[in-house]
Amino acid sequence: MFSKIASFGAVGALALGGMAVLATPAQAAPAAVKKKCAIGSWRLSGQATTNVAVVGGKKIVTKMSGGTGTKLKITTSTASYDFSKSKPVWMVANTPNGVLKAKFTYRKTLKYAVKLTGGAKGTFTPKAKTATGPATVRAVILPDIDGGVQRLAPQVRSGDDVFVVRVKALSLCTKKTLTLSQKHGEPDGSTTTRKVIYRRTK
Repeated sequence: MFSKIASFGAVGALALGGMAVLATPAQAAPAAVKKKCAIGSWRLSGQATTNVAVVGGKKIVTKMSGGTGTKLKITTSTASYDFSKSKPVWMVANTPNGVLKAKFTYRKTLKYAVKLTGGAKGTFTPKAKTATGPATVRAVILPDIDGGVQRLAPQVRSGDDVFVVRVKALSLCTKKTLTLSQKHGEPDGSTTTRKVIYRRTK
């Protein structure tokens, strides 16, 4: 997705038998399973994302910011995004034809399955192919090339979305914050490095 935009510009008994009761030794209750730190409700407070692509033999560096206010609810097996109060996501790409800027506006909700490991330090692995929900995204190449409103779930499933965490991330969790860090290749051959910081709301 990153290089596509750049190319656009260049863009979760006791058994009783009859009358006899057999006494058995008491067994210790199973140890309680400790709740994973990442489980809970969060709100995005900041992100730093950089993508490096090669288009037409030329290096293009794209940086992304914004999206604060996005809500993320994590359970033992799912993650749900609520974009109703999300600020726009901004992208700036240095292309052979000059600086290209884009604005992405996300709305409604999205949900996918996830796998969580570890505790304070662990991993957050989305199953992007399970993404569902009515969420939309509107991309505008500034100043006025409007891509219109599109369904978000198909873009997450295909790997084309630039904002939602789609692949395995390292997670660092405290009582107050959740940081997801990544460095990975994109479907278009580019490489993305990002750090996303959430603050706990519940």
